[in-house]
This record gives sequence, C-alpha cells and structure tokens, in this order.
Amino acid sequence: MKKLLNKERRYKSLLKHNLKMKLSLLFIFSMVFMMQANTTFSQKKITLNLNDVTVNFLINEIESKTEYRFVYKLIDVDLNRKISISVIDQPISAVLTKVFEESSTAHNIIESQVFLIEKTTQNSKENDVKAKEKIQESIKGIITDENNNPLIGVSVYNKKTKRGVSTGLDGSFSIITNTEDVLVFSYLGYKTEEILIENQKIINLQMKVDATSLDEIVISTGIFKRKSSSFTGAAVTINKEQIKRAGNANIFQALKNIDPSIAVFDNFDLGSNPNALPEVQIRGASTFPQEDSNLGGSLKGNYIKDPNQPLFILNGFVSSLEQIFDIDINRVESVTLLKDAASKAIYGARAANGVVVIETQSLSNEKVLITYNSSMDLQVPDLTSYNLTNSLQKLEAEKIDGVYTPNLSQPDEYVRLQQLYNARKKLALEGLDTDWIAKPLETGIGQRHSLTAELGGDDLRILTNLSINDVKGVMKGSERKNIAANFTTFYRVKNLSFRNLTSITSNNSKDSPYGDFSEYVKMNPYWRAENIDGSIPFYAEINPDGTRYTNPLYNAGLNSKFESGYFNFINNFYLEWKITPELMATTRVGIDIKYNDADEFNWSVKK
Repeated sequence: MKKLLNKERRYKSLLKHNLKMKLSLLFIFSMVFMMQANTTFSQKKITLNLNDVTVNFLINEIESKTEYRFVYKLIDVDLNRKISISVIDQPISAVLTKVFEESSTAHNIIESQVFLIEKTTQNSKENDVKAKEKIQESIKGIITDENNNPLIGVSVYNKKTKRGVSTGLDGSFSIITNTEDVLVFSYLGYKTEEILIENQKIINLQMKVDATSLDEIVISTGIFKRKSSSFTGAAVTINKEQIKRAGNANIFQALKNIDPSIAVFDNFDLGSNPNALPEVQIRGASTFPQEDSNLGGSLKGNYIKDPNQPLFILNGFVSSLEQIFDIDINRVESVTLLKDAASKAIYGARAANGVVVIETQSLSNEKVLITYNSSMDLQVPDLTSYNLTNSLQKLEAEKIDGVYTPNLSQPDEYVRLQQLYNARKKLALEGLDTDWIAKPLETGIGQRHSLTAELGGDDLRILTNLSINDVKGVMKGSERKNIAANFTTFYRVKNLSFRNLTSITSNNSKDSPYGDFSEYVKMNPYWRAENIDGSIPFYAEINPDGTRYTNPLYNAGLNSKFESGYFNFINNFYLEWKITPELMATTRVGIDIKYNDADEFNWSVKK
C-alpha cells in the first residue's frame, strides 16, 4: 500500500516538473520569436528605382512593397517635392535618410510604424523666431531738445506697422512694440531719428536741430512772414505736401492727423453727416457754458458762435469756420497754427483761442502751368458694433423680462398681452425680421475735381482755379456740393506790387429725408417696415388695443425737403510798396458778401 502511494506521489511530482519545463520552453520560444520579429522589421530591405516622382508616390510605393505604414502631419512633410532614388536591398531607414536628408523632415521607425516629423533644429529655429515676434514690450522714454527741455508733440511711430503716438506735456511717450522693431522719432525743425529697440525698455532721446530745415520754414501770421529761427512765439507751419499725405476729406481732418495740438472733435450724434460743421479747439475749452452743444447739426448751427473756436485767417483776412471747411484742399499752400498768447499782440482778444492762418496757392515763376486733380471719396457705414437680436430672439428676451406677464389680479391684461405676444410671434414665424438700421443707409460715393491754370510773365501773372466737391453721406439723400471759382492776379510796376484775389463759392447742402438714425435703432425687428405689395405703411405696428407705433421710413416717401446753401463772393486787394530793401508798406482791402438760404418743407399727415 505504501509503495502504491509513493509511486502516485512521484508521478504527480514528475507531472509538475514537466509542466514547468514546457511553460518555460514556451516562454523562451515566444521571446526569441518576438526578438526575431523586431529584428526582421528593423532589418527589412527594399529595392527601388524611381525617377522624378513625388514624396507622396514614394510613401505609397514603400507601403505597397512592405509592411511599414507611415504616420505624419501634412504641415510637416512636403508631399509634392520631387525626388529620384535608386537602391538595391537597402534598409528602409537608409532609404528614408537619403530621401529626407536635405529637407526639413526627419523620420523615426517604431516596429512597423514610420513617423515623419519636422526636424528638431528647424523647429526650434522657427519657434525662436515666432517667440521673438510675439514678445512685446512697453517702451517708454522722454524726448528733449538741445537744451534738455521736453518736446511736446514729437511723433513716435513703429517703422514696420506705422502705428505711433505723440509725446505729452512732459515730453514722455509710451508705445507697445516688438523687440525687433524700429522706432522713428520726427519733429518739425529737428532731424528724424531711427532707433532699433532690441532689448531696450527705456529710450531717452535728445533731438538735434535741423538747421537746413529751420532756414526753409517760414512762419506766416497773416500779417507778416518770419523765418522760424527769428520767430519767438509757439507756432507750427504745415506745407501742402504734408496736408495731402494726411488726407483729402477736408482741411480739418488733415490737420487733426498731423498736429495733436489742434483738436477736432467727432460728433457721434451727427455721425458722418456731410453738412455737420466740426468743433475745433487749439487752447482747450473755456468755462463758459454753451446753450447748444449740437453746433452745425441744423440750419441754425451755421450762425451760432462757438466760444472755444480759434480765429481763422485766410490770405490775411478773417474767415469763418464754414469757409475753411468748404475750401478746396488742393488750393492750400500752407497752414500755420499760432498756439500761445503772443498771437494776441497781432489780432487782439480774438486770438484768445489760438489762430489758424491759411495761405492759398501762390504764383510761381513758370511760364504756363496747368494742373488737374481728381479723387473719389467713399463713405461706408460701419454697423459691426451693433449686435442686435432677430425677431424670435427679441420676443424671447421680452418674455423672460416679463413684458408679457401681467399682474395675476388683472385677467383682462393677461389676455391682451397673450394676444399681443401670439400676434408678434406669428409674424416672426412667417419670416418677418426687419433690419431697421440698414434701411436709411447707403455707401456714399463722392467726387472731387480741381483744375488750375497759371499764365503770364514776370510782371503780370494770372492764376485761375475751378473746383467741384460733391460729398455724399451714408444717410440716403444727404449730400454737400461746392462749386468754386478763384482768380488771382499779380501785377508789378517798379517798386509797387498789386495782387487781387477773387473767390466765388456756391454751396448746396441737403439733409437726409429719412430723419435721424437713432429712430431706426429703437425699432423692433418684428415690426413691419414695408407691406407685402411694397408700399410703406404709416404705422409699423397696430396693437389689438389700438396702440400704434409710427414707421420712420414713411417720412422718406413724402418728398420732404431739408436744404440749405449759400453764395459767397470774396475780393481781397493787396498793395505793397517796397520803399527800401529793409522797409515795405502794405495796404489790404477786402470785400466779403454772402447770401444764405434755407428751404425746409414737411408734409402734414393726419392718421
């Protein structure tokens, strides 16, 4: 019995040892097979003979002949690059190294997968460049003159982006730029400086006087002319080339873009109304209250005096804001801004707000000169800031806000509001979604033409100028049209010089019959602007209870008139007697005749 038990135990022990041995052999065999498989993948060889094919064709060819599969991003591999390759029994790694050796693509083989990636060195270089471009610094500094006094109004701009700022009262500036940009510093009468930023965060610059430029600058006060080197007042002279570079809309917009000391305020209530006269300041606002802040917004606005308005001098004679606003910018020869109180010594109390001196074209020494200028102006409405709801969205917002939820103690009101809501929603579901703010607007296309002819010799010269400026506003029907003729005659006899300037201007202004733009902004999109047959209803909506909302679009079809205009005749006569080379006597006589008219007509409508 014991022997049988011992044999059975030995038999079971032998079975255990045999099982362990078999499992061990199976594991070893599997490892050897996996190692052999990996070796097989890495040592796989291929034969290729391709001429002038794309990289994309090569990848497809390798995948068709081997078990390798390529993984890559389209931005990392130039699949259209042409290559030629001829190999016999070469490892896949050697083939890929030869193909992508001179490209920005690298490869990495993991088992049967071939990963194509952008080379690390190239990647790091581009990342460094991008990082440098993205690094923006706030550059600050102070600009001074040769005596270390701060310079006000120095133009500081980025040479690459053309964006810039002006220095303040203490000569300081602050601008956001990239580290690789170049800052340009320019100021009238001083040399223009260019500085590479690199790692600088503070740039303090002492500008150098441009002696050549100062000798060329002449300050015209309207009474006399002086070189800037001998003029002690605070003045800036802007020539015609600078004005034309700054813009051709009107003289005020050009000056606003050139010199920060002249402030031209935008009237947001009037928008781009071509008949709105701007508000201009040089020495800031006074403490005197203005009864009507909407200057130029109506026909009466032309006759209201702005207490902060500077004095305007045109060819030595006092002129109005409207005359300067309508002047042909091609006729302007120079503009001088007299900023400080020294101008009061010339013009008295009228110069308390500063003086703007404008000189028109002068006679040249050419025998015959004919010039024609033409330009087109576009006034485009910008509605990107209006993010308005559609009809269904507006109804849902009103419902959430409780517009259609009355007090529970008023059952009749509940029924009325539900009827109103259902009626409006029915129209919205039927497709009624009125874009009210687009109804009164259009793209205004204006044009400007100017023809100048100069004839004569040294002793007698004649200059004539004919110009037409037709400005269209973005509100339908709004426009401002100026037709002007100017004649300048110069005659010299020995020490006497005679000069006569005659200017004739006809202006016609029309306001839009569509009314104020603010009326259209207040309208709801589920209200009807036009009937199905195309007619315009007087009411945009009539509620079940009889409440009515007027349609502002209705007034545009009533042939209403809102027109104004003027006819201006100006004749200025100058007599100069040159007694000695150092002494000269001047006499000036001027005539200014202006006729204004206005025509306003509204239909009387009873509904």
